[in-house]
Amino acid sequence: MEFVCKIDDRTIFDCTELILSAEKETVFSDPDLTPTVVGRNNLKLCRVKFNIPSTIFPTANPQEVIQGWNHLSQYLRLDEASRLDRITEIFMTEYINKLNRYPQSIFCYIEPDILDCARLSYWYYICLKNDNDDTFKHKRREIKDKLKWGLLHNLEQFKTSYSYKNNEEIIEQF
Repeated sequence: MEFVCKIDDRTIFDCTELILSAEKETVFSDPDLTPTVVGRNNLKLCRVKFNIPSTIFPTANPQEVIQGWNHLSQYLRLDEASRLDRITEIFMTEYINKLNRYPQSIFCYIEPDILDCARLSYWYYICLKNDNDDTFKHKRREIKDKLKWGLLHNLEQFKTSYSYKNNEEIIEQF
């Protein structure tokens, strides 16, 4: 069974591995939380494969997203836990909950939330790359504050817990 969103012959995103592994694994491992290049224009993150030019920006490439991800993760790291990893896990839990609530017929209309983290990483990379007058450091502080005290706090406050163990409802719906 495949869970792929395509436009013409181009795959926009592929959640097959995510959906099929949801009933076996309850958490994402470190390799799942690290973006990896798959093919020329694709990236895999949290068991979701997506086409970078189609989902991020037409001229973007996977290496730029990974560089931005690495810079942003390093900048956001506090103590032993990475804030970006925590946000990523919360996004993916919410995405699986959405897939569980809605019928398969609208699967392609529910974009994986992890794409927002990838978009932020690409934007961060481009800003760092084009910061010729060293003004991005002020924006970086604002980004960190909004992620730490804004987005992350809100996500953790309103997140729902969901058990993946023995959950056949996701597979049955698809």
